[in-house]
Amino acid sequence: MALDIIQLTSRGEEEDPPSPRSEYAGEWGRSVIIPKQNYYSYVEVFPQQTMALKAFTLCMRLGSALPLKDTILFEYRTKKRDELAIWRMKSGRYGVYIGGKAAYFRLPEMTSLLSHMCFVWDSLTGQTYTYWNGHRSMMTKLQEGYTLEARGRVILGQDADGFDSKLGGFDWHQSFAGEITDVNMWDHVVSQRRVSALADSGAVERGNVINWDTVKLQAKGKHAMVIAKCAGA
Repeated sequence: MALDIIQLTSRGEEEDPPSPRSEYAGEWGRSVIIPKQNYYSYVEVFPQQTMALKAFTLCMRLGSALPLKDTILFEYRTKKRDELAIWRMKSGRYGVYIGGKAAYFRLPEMTSLLSHMCFVWDSLTGQTYTYWNGHRSMMTKLQEGYTLEARGRVILGQDADGFDSKLGGFDWHQSFAGEITDVNMWDHVVSQRRVSALADSGAVERGNVINWDTVKLQAKGKHAMVIAKCAGA
């Protein structure tokens, strides 16, 4: 864990660096809805800081009725490859791909009920782990000393195999169908205490790389929608 990111309080507890705060804490603001699998519809996310990261915490809330199959959940694509990708595998495991290498985790099955997931990686140690509804998985090691490449594009709903003037090479069988919301990304390791709070009550504090309240979202194709939710909905 990077010492310039996590500080200790006088009692020796981890203290997170400050994050952007949201004035709206009861709901998750917006949702990406993709009703059915397809080969061309997705939502592009425009990060608010560079993706050339040495560490990250990526959280999202999602649900899907899809059967077990290889399904893309999040993709950061550069011209070279999928620089960061999160997959639900047909084996039932979840895969975290960073710079062409992967770590796998066996987590509860994704269902139509919205679940909160987080993926954590720290280049300094290579430590990689996940959270499911606030509960941490085992740790493993992935891409120690690596830095994510910059100048890529983040998309939800599809796995792009090409990146020229536009994204392309989508595979209908790997596309996502369901709902994704509350996507926040930080450029550091977020503490377990705070992740548990996010899972329980929603993200009162937002990510500094992707802030779900304010990040630009652009739906592409007739089967991808971004809808706003009202408090109490």
